[in-house]
Amino acid sequence: MSCFKWNFQMICKHLLLATALLQGCDDPEGAEDEGDMFSDDDGEDTEFRASPPDTQFFEWVKGMPPLVLGSSAQRACFLRGFNGSLKSTGDGASLYLDGVTNNWMLTGKGSTWAVRAACVSSGFVAAGPTHWSSQDTNIKDIGSAAARACFLHSVEGPVNGTITGTAMRGAMIRLDPSGTKWYLETYGTGVKATARCVSLGTVKLSSEKFWQSGQAPISVGSTGAPCFATRVFGNFSSPEDHVGPWLQNIGSTLIQTLGGFSVSGQDQIGVRCMNL
Repeated sequence: MSCFKWNFQMICKHLLLATALLQGCDDPEGAEDEGDMFSDDDGEDTEFRASPPDTQFFEWVKGMPPLVLGSSAQRACFLRGFNGSLKSTGDGASLYLDGVTNNWMLTGKGSTWAVRAACVSSGFVAAGPTHWSSQDTNIKDIGSAAARACFLHSVEGPVNGTITGTAMRGAMIRLDPSGTKWYLETYGTGVKATARCVSLGTVKLSSEKFWQSGQAPISVGSTGAPCFATRVFGNFSSPEDHVGPWLQNIGSTLIQTLGGFSVSGQDQIGVRCMNL
């Protein structure tokens, strides 16, 4: 999987990359219905126990069919960021499992025109239920934080409020103050989110790192410690909005830079990184 440096003036470059990513992938006909991507199905989903994995980075671009990320067998995939609006119901970024092929699929909805994700593999085995969903203003206990990490899998609008306060809109994975439990939280009528978790084994998890409107981009380390989304808040009101950790070449080193752009001045993303 070739990596790339993000450049917002070169959309064609991403379309070419997306075409390359599709080569060799099966037609996703028979994929699970996207309308069910926020349903709880804990009986069938499984947790993954990790040894140091390989990492692959992916991007879906609007106009493409759902992007096939490969088998879910011993692999886990999580959101990293997206481009576009989340201001309305029906706008969204998501990962889901194809119910026929058991492949991970990446796609966007509505005015969300690019979605990025990464998958970690090599050494993941089934260990227990892992899939949770939340809707509207809601807090859901998603289990122990002992040697275990949880990340966002899907976020759907309307995320059209603020970062804090009574008008706060968005979703997050939160560690309770005691550090013993994870919670999936959504804020705002109609806001939807899903989360998945992995057992960490010997892999170390970073503290949560944040970027929000008005801040300079933040270096969050090398691709040997891939970062995944843990919160999305604010007012994603424009197709020009974008957030996430980007892949960037610094000399001969490929690093991850957390940042974005917000027309409203009210966007925030949080990530945690897995030190592989």
